[in-house]
Amino acid sequence: MKTPGTFDRWARQGKNRRRKARHARGPRPRRLRVEQLEDRRLLTTIYVDDTAAGSNNGGSWANAYTALQSALTAAEIGDEIHVAEGTYRPSSQVGGTGARYATFQMKNGVTILGGFPDGGGVREPATYVSILSGDIGTVGNNSDNVYHVFYHPTGTNLDNTAVLDGFRITAGNADGSVAHQNGAGMLNNSSSPTVTNCTFADNTAASLGGGMFNSSSSPKVMNCIFSANTAWLGGGMFNGSSSSPTVTNCTFAGNTAPGAGGMYNHSSSPTVTNCIFWANTGGQIEDYNSSPTVTYSNVQDGYTGTGNINADPLFVDADGPDNTYGTLDDDLHLRAGSPCIDAGIIGGLPPTDFEGDARRLNDPNTDNTGVGVVDMGADEFTDTLVSLSGGELFITDVAGGNSNDTLTISLNAAPDPDQFVIRDAGRLVYARIPGATSVDPNEVRVPVTGITQIVVNTLGGNDTVTVDALGSLNASLKINGGTGNDTVNLNGDITFAAGKNLDVDLQDDAASPGIDRINVGTDANLVLSGTGTATLKASRNILLDSGSSVEVVDGNLTVEANQQATPTSGDFVGVLVDRGVIESAGSGTVTVKGKGAATGIWYRAGVYLINNGRISGGSGMLTVDGTGGASTSGNAYGVFVTNSSITSSGGDVQVTGQGGGSGASTEENFGVRVSSNGTITAGGSGTVTVEGTGGAGAAPFGVVVEVGSISTAASGGALTVIGDRMRFDTSATVSASAGSTVTLQPKSPNRAINLGGADAAGTLGLTNAELNRVTGGTIQIGDASSGTITVSADLTQPGKNLTLTTGAGVTGSYDIMNGSPTATTLTINQTGNSTYNGQLGGPWSGTDDDRNLAFVKQGTGTLTLSGRNTYSGGTTVAAGILKITAATDLAGDVAVNSGGTFDTNGQDVRTRSFTIAGTGAAGQAGAIVNSSSATDGWVGPVTLAANATVGTTAGRLNLGSSVNGGGKTLTVGGTDRTDVRSPNALSNLAGITISGSATLQFEADQNWTGTITVGSGATVEQVTGDGGSVTNAAALSVQGGTVHHRQWTGTGGSGTWTGAVTLGSDSVFQADANSTMNFSGVISGTGGLTKTGTGTQTLSRNNTYSGTTTISAGTLQVGAGGTAGTLGTGAVTNNAALVFDRSNALTVSNAISGTGNLKQAGAGTLTLSGNNTYSGTTTISDGTLRVGAGGTAGTLGTGASTVQNGATLALNRSDGYTITTQTEIGTGGGTLRAMA
Repeated sequence: MKTPGTFDRWARQGKNRRRKARHARGPRPRRLRVEQLEDRRLLTTIYVDDTAAGSNNGGSWANAYTALQSALTAAEIGDEIHVAEGTYRPSSQVGGTGARYATFQMKNGVTILGGFPDGGGVREPATYVSILSGDIGTVGNNSDNVYHVFYHPTGTNLDNTAVLDGFRITAGNADGSVAHQNGAGMLNNSSSPTVTNCTFADNTAASLGGGMFNSSSSPKVMNCIFSANTAWLGGGMFNGSSSSPTVTNCTFAGNTAPGAGGMYNHSSSPTVTNCIFWANTGGQIEDYNSSPTVTYSNVQDGYTGTGNINADPLFVDADGPDNTYGTLDDDLHLRAGSPCIDAGIIGGLPPTDFEGDARRLNDPNTDNTGVGVVDMGADEFTDTLVSLSGGELFITDVAGGNSNDTLTISLNAAPDPDQFVIRDAGRLVYARIPGATSVDPNEVRVPVTGITQIVVNTLGGNDTVTVDALGSLNASLKINGGTGNDTVNLNGDITFAAGKNLDVDLQDDAASPGIDRINVGTDANLVLSGTGTATLKASRNILLDSGSSVEVVDGNLTVEANQQATPTSGDFVGVLVDRGVIESAGSGTVTVKGKGAATGIWYRAGVYLINNGRISGGSGMLTVDGTGGASTSGNAYGVFVTNSSITSSGGDVQVTGQGGGSGASTEENFGVRVSSNGTITAGGSGTVTVEGTGGAGAAPFGVVVEVGSISTAASGGALTVIGDRMRFDTSATVSASAGSTVTLQPKSPNRAINLGGADAAGTLGLTNAELNRVTGGTIQIGDASSGTITVSADLTQPGKNLTLTTGAGVTGSYDIMNGSPTATTLTINQTGNSTYNGQLGGPWSGTDDDRNLAFVKQGTGTLTLSGRNTYSGGTTVAAGILKITAATDLAGDVAVNSGGTFDTNGQDVRTRSFTIAGTGAAGQAGAIVNSSSATDGWVGPVTLAANATVGTTAGRLNLGSSVNGGGKTLTVGGTDRTDVRSPNALSNLAGITISGSATLQFEADQNWTGTITVGSGATVEQVTGDGGSVTNAAALSVQGGTVHHRQWTGTGGSGTWTGAVTLGSDSVFQADANSTMNFSGVISGTGGLTKTGTGTQTLSRNNTYSGTTTISAGTLQVGAGGTAGTLGTGAVTNNAALVFDRSNALTVSNAISGTGNLKQAGAGTLTLSGNNTYSGTTTISDGTLRVGAGGTAGTLGTGASTVQNGATLALNRSDGYTITTQTEIGTGGGTLRAMA
């Protein structure tokens, strides 16, 4: 459970980066107060987590108490209690009997820390909120809540060593008897704990101190929030009876009380430093017979004290989106520009703020008004009508209605140069401003001094506002359109002081579309400085005339024409830049949006740049977005750049055009058109994106470049051109730097692309000639939403990397070549499946330059190569599946990255080396597979770059002459055989794992001594021919799988495993007919062994596995004629043949059951000391079979027994034993002997 806390939104908005840093450092060390321990015992950490499922003894996070009360009961001096996120409710009743008397009580010398994640981890109280709630009854009904969440009555005698840190204390309701009407959140009577980084919210007291009540107490309260607490006196906090609490860097907001919603002091002297008291109902701080010291605090309505202020603290959102104080969505962070920033004092300062961030973080953008650059409050800011009111000069059309005003604002140059001149032709102008003068009834002059902003409100009528040259203006200019059709003419130079803004908004000023317009006159230059912003919005059109400019530096610049919901009709261009300039010289963004006329004829463009017009961005984003009007004669371009430029000095450039027009016969309604040496470019490292959609009529091209260019800088970023139809004429240039990518992609999803051919219905066509006009380090065609890419002609792209990207597939029968001595890469990135029949690298008769190409497969789809490829740069399968139809389809060595799969498809590519990583593409058996059920697949030497998987689900996959693990693990997956045929092919492997139902097969000796793990259902197999043998030095860890020896031809084959064998669960050992499987390593583990197959398995070491031995078929032989070889320690079920062949004595105490036969074949003595029930025959062909070991146990099976020549059957039991079955003694002198 993660419950967002009061400051949780702060953590999500900009603090995560600091949390990462704290995580890297680890948790802060504990402060051990050993001096308080009389017995010097080891200090204890007690854990509390309401989700813990262990023994709940508090000794660890896994075994944590689930209730805080349990930990408080167990805690002693010097202990720390660590509490995980969650809600905890009190249960211990103090001060009375009944559920509402339940409460928590702190202890001296015990520190209670909240804010740990469930299960433990790095403490983050703002993220992992630990809530101490008094809501013990019906949730949301406070009538049955506890009286006090914390209750420290007289006699508790807490001192500052009792510490509470990092909790939300809520839902106390002190409405009981006199003793229980105070301190709903916390009551301190003659107790002085330390409370830090806590939030007291939504606590209610009938009398005193909703959040906290202090009587004869001096607690230390730091970095705390008091919000939405309610009482009669002191909604947030009440201090009485000579209390002297120290309250530092706390925030009181939204508390309520008739007497001081924030803090009430009665005969007390609290010390309040660096605190904020704001928006508390009933007053902020109220005193009776008290002498508090309040300094460097922000108190609404003011409070006497050094460094105190009375100014809106500019909280981000004090009552949150739900507009309710005290809830979890509140955000009491300080906004940039808050007067509380750097306004505190460092004395007695907690080292960190509420969230653990360091204090004294000096904000470089704020004047330091305090002592020591510390903020007020719990958070430390870590980051960035002619009338006069507060420095704002308002010019208002008071009459409104249908009065059509012609208002001019200018600067009086002489004889009074320091006056603004406001003139309304033919209208009475009156100024209610001291110092204002009037020359005639139509004009007033206002002193410039002290004016920080000029605001013009046109209100009703069709008004014209003309602003002439104002020179250097130390004020912002804001013009608000009215309900009429207004025109604003900006006709003179204005240089705004740093941080001052220009805002002309005539766009949504009427219920129906207006025909408001803005004109920036000839040679008028509007220059914003510093972070000053410029906004020009009109419901009709905006014109920048010859020599005019609107310029910003680090502020944003917005120009919008005809962008309201219902476009304006008429005959106009949305934004026309005719020899004018729209520019940012710094980090400010530039946004230009225009829509052409809904009626009219020629050139009703959305944005039109002509005659060296320029829209220029700085290092910030530049966006130009145009929509052509409904012109009946065509040429309704979205964006038209002719003999002009759209550019930046380093920022990204986005140009989007939607062609207009109406009627099927209209022409050239292009989305974006660049002609007559027009340019769209970005400087520095900026990227360029040009997106166009054709309009009505014939040839609806999205992007057209005629005599012009779309480009990025020589060392710049990527260039992207988007359009369902594109045309790059003979003199067109589309270019990015050699280190960047040019992307050409359709706008509509699933649109097909034809490379080498012209546009057609539903298809983006790009001819070879057009592609040759595109230059860059990489040319990317299409994107993940594109349809099928068809190559319809041979493509030669000298020195350019080519990437074909599609949500479908790439097809074609034509060649793709480099044609340059500079090596390049062809990448096919597809999420669909397809076959490519052309030759990558060109024909075998081609040149080395043609073949100077590497190939990369990307995307999740399957690409099948069926051409005789000649590329010389190697193959990389970065993602998805690469499949071949012939060995000649694959050129060069192969690297398979994580997420990729190479499918041999039954082909023999042993001449190619493979470097692999990962588990393969989704749904595949590994990084190398064979999907052909008819033919084996072969690969050359394999090297692991990381842990990797190979396998097959159809025919066999044969690995190459070597498998070099590089210290990594090889997993064999799939459902069929993967074969290692070369001797001693394995090296430097961390291990081999066989998973699923896969089989790993060895046909030659292997001297690798690592471990092969055989998973449940998997098989490891040795294969021999007639009389052949295979020896593996590897250890086996068999986890329910099968160990198999397969005789694929002839008889007499054998397989040997010399390494140790571990049985993790019951496993199968299968020896085929006429073959032998030998194990000379110890078999251990808890699993059982099941022998299957008609061949023989020999156990020649003293084994310790504890599971059951089951012989289902063939022979299990214990020993190989020597002195070693045993069964495991578990029971034996013999349903086939069990043979013992040792030259020395062996006692078998296992109980042997089943229907199979038992044979003593060794020269030594075999003693059966278990009570056996097997029903097959018993044969003693050599040595001695002894029944019993001198005790009362030990039997033969129930079947007949044969003692062959020279062998002995001995009975060695202390009691009587009767052989009830037929026993045959060999004619050459077998012996039956009773020993006891």
